[in-house]
Amino acid sequence: MERGAARPRGVLPVRARPSSSGRHLPRWRTRLSFADLPGVFWRWFRVWFLFWHGAVHAGWVLLSVWEAQARQLALARVLRRFLERAGGAWVKLGQVLAMRIDFFPPRVVEVLSSLLDRIPSFPFEEARRIVEADLGGRLRELFSAFPEEPIAAASFGQVYRATLPSGEVVAVKVQRPGLRTLIAADVVALRGLAFWVDSLRLLGSLRLGAQVTQLQESLEEELDYGFEAENLRRAQEVSRYNRIVRIPRLHEELLGPRVLTMEFLDGCWVSDVLSRLRSEGEAGRERLEEEAGLDLPLVAQRIFDIGMRHLFDVRIFHADPHAANIVILEGDVVGYVDFGIVGTMDEDLADTQERYFVAVQEGRVSDAAATMVEMVEIPERRRDRIAAFRGSVETLIRGWLARMRDGTLEDKSTARLLLNTLAIIREYDFNLAPGAMRYFRALILSDVIILQLDPDFDFVHHLRRYFRRRQIRRLREWTRPERLRKLAADYAELFIAAPTLTRRLSEAPRNRREALIIRTGLLDRVYSGLRLASLTGLVTVLGARGFGIQAVDLLIPPGVSLDWKLAAAAFLLSWRVFATLSR
Repeated sequence: MERGAARPRGVLPVRARPSSSGRHLPRWRTRLSFADLPGVFWRWFRVWFLFWHGAVHAGWVLLSVWEAQARQLALARVLRRFLERAGGAWVKLGQVLAMRIDFFPPRVVEVLSSLLDRIPSFPFEEARRIVEADLGGRLRELFSAFPEEPIAAASFGQVYRATLPSGEVVAVKVQRPGLRTLIAADVVALRGLAFWVDSLRLLGSLRLGAQVTQLQESLEEELDYGFEAENLRRAQEVSRYNRIVRIPRLHEELLGPRVLTMEFLDGCWVSDVLSRLRSEGEAGRERLEEEAGLDLPLVAQRIFDIGMRHLFDVRIFHADPHAANIVILEGDVVGYVDFGIVGTMDEDLADTQERYFVAVQEGRVSDAAATMVEMVEIPERRRDRIAAFRGSVETLIRGWLARMRDGTLEDKSTARLLLNTLAIIREYDFNLAPGAMRYFRALILSDVIILQLDPDFDFVHHLRRYFRRRQIRRLREWTRPERLRKLAADYAELFIAAPTLTRRLSEAPRNRREALIIRTGLLDRVYSGLRLASLTGLVTVLGARGFGIQAVDLLIPPGVSLDWKLAAAAFLLSWRVFATLSR
């Protein structure tokens, strides 16, 4: 996705399907025909020239800069300049490499993350031709107003702020002509480059070929507007009942293979807000709150809440939530306009991260460090370093918690905590689990925005608030009548079968014992469920007593009354018994 372009992206990459208008949006692959060869050769010549130009600059840096960190930063800037000037798939490769926060040092990642693939816009007449060909009508018939100048232009396309005959303002994204040939040529060139880089191990343990494969898959989805249209539908689906987040609505009737029309989100861009805060300080903050009616601490809290919900509830998250992709709408509603880089949280990663955050907000440093060990891939030859790694992480987390109250803005930053954790991972020659890289990046980018909007933001407090509310939502889900009836039936069946399973386990031969042990693991689910039911009953009875209800007759036959003291004692005893059995 081109940075700075007002184009919301989707959430889940799925196969394109027919739009509601009946047009099928064909999927494309990076194929070249004979007619494309002149353009391909010119493209290769230009990239080759830029490559050697950058190599000369890199050689000069190696000869003239002796300090290690300064040399590293200078080389990263040379690489960024080459990628920006080459454009096309090369910029996208830079963005993929910027995701490898586990491999590159933070300063290099920061330089690569600032890649801006903005290039001059292509002529309006070409845009008109593409829109009319794809949508099957004259421009003046489809739109009441369509300006000649785009509001954003990037290497993959440009965006126009147009007006429909109904008067609605929309964002129309038009794909750059000849883009698919250019990208196909770049992918072929990148494959050749990756072969030599990986053969010579110029990037150490990082395999460029794997990154190019990932890049090609993302490019094929990004250039296929059928994917993007479906992604927009899915993004709206998961945010339908969320009042604090807004995803642009897709106009199905104005959708084509190279044209995408969506709702235009008009508000204050967070990038502009942060720029004003940096230039004007507290005076600018006050003027923003007075003139634009913005509640910046509330916006910061909502960005945090949206991110946590997407991570742990929806398990699909915006992996590139930088300031240019977020707009503040009326009522401090947060709009996201770019889901080009997304991540998913599988069940194991979500569980690990939840345990990590809960341990941090409760101050259980040792448990948090132990959870972090689960997130890294440890080579067999380095397993003797696990204890030392865990100790280093404990020291890091303990120091961060101590600075949360009185530290500077940088001290309170979770981004600093995560970046320092990644530095420790590199120091011990471990690797971050593949699924966690985008997740770490999303947290770091969100953290930078949140602390600038609200310097007093307390991450530990808001983590505690989020997980407390999440536990309440889980309890409500557990206590739904239909769920309780189903669980009661399942647990009763398992409880009745428990003696049989135990006897079969004791009588089973050794080669079958492992399978039976797995089956008897169901007993733990029985006791855990009964423990939760007993605790829920105890809380209910005590709550009823708090409201002045003396008798408890909710689940017993009519005409029978049970004193709350006896009920509470029974539930308490049951809870302790099943808690012991579940251990």
